[in-house]
Amino acid sequence: MSERKRAFVMFSGGLDSLLAARLLKELGIEILLLNFRLPFSGRLGNESPDYPPSALKSRAPELGCRLIVEDLGQDYIEMLRNPKHGYGKAANPCIDCKVHMLSKARGLMNRYDVSFVATGEVLGQRPMSQRRDAMRIIERDSGLDGLLLRPLTAKNLKPTLVEENRWVDREQLLDFRGRSRKPQLELAARFKINDPPGSAGGCLLTESAYAKRLVARFEAGRPMTHAQMHILKYGRHFKTRDGAFIVVSRKEQENDALKRLAVLSFNPVVTPEGWPGPLVLLEPQPSDGSLEFAGRAAARYGKPPLKNITFRLEIPGNGPPAFFEVDRPATNEELEATII
Repeated sequence: MSERKRAFVMFSGGLDSLLAARLLKELGIEILLLNFRLPFSGRLGNESPDYPPSALKSRAPELGCRLIVEDLGQDYIEMLRNPKHGYGKAANPCIDCKVHMLSKARGLMNRYDVSFVATGEVLGQRPMSQRRDAMRIIERDSGLDGLLLRPLTAKNLKPTLVEENRWVDREQLLDFRGRSRKPQLELAARFKINDPPGSAGGCLLTESAYAKRLVARFEAGRPMTHAQMHILKYGRHFKTRDGAFIVVSRKEQENDALKRLAVLSFNPVVTPEGWPGPLVLLEPQPSDGSLEFAGRAAARYGKPPLKNITFRLEIPGNGPPAFFEVDRPATNEELEATII
């Protein structure tokens, strides 16, 4: 084998990426753990950032490796809007997502003096992005042709330049395939990993409610920022008959989170005046119709007075609040017809 090489391991904190890093380190590769923060991960801005999560940070010192965290930018959000290879069952563009992240990793290789990139992918484990043809597309389109190693399943794939150049010994790599987790757990036991994490699933883009909200805004041609990606995680979401999007919080903690996010996204905020009820976010430049709907929706989920149902309207950076009234709460039928 030639001189010792340095590699990125795409690190989610899940078992597969943990094992890939541990295996390559055992084979003499210097490992840098590379994690990309998605636009909707953790918290944002005034929400008290909590990224990377402690479960992810704790694994780096256990491995004796440096953890590098990079934020994905607005170009990632625009990729989500129209992914070349389409969505999975929800709004998860798994192939395009991997291409995007690995392309970013390719662009960081010179900065960190990295020779190749490795992942914890296993052939056949995930139906969209870990088919043989999809894995080949990801390698090619990310610009990592020959420099993308999947050490847990390498013997099921054609040798890469990494193996042909003897940076790693192919015979020491593995042949995992399929959805069973048994081989991974056995390898974790061999490495004396006593508390192996689960798979690093749980992407919000695979969740039906979040996906519907995101796709509805994309289809309406709405701009989308990091703050707005976070807003989609909270509350009840409605699209009114005149095309306005409105968010009604469900509990007090969501009131607080949405109010902080509104400052970052410049969304007008509607709150009950003098009676208990939810906070509502409106789109910039609300119409009379969307204001009325916001008030009626808030009244339906709060405890308004019998008359004079008054609200405070605050527009970030636009002077003192204004006030308005609605005549009644929304009906269940009105809400069901507009909820996303």
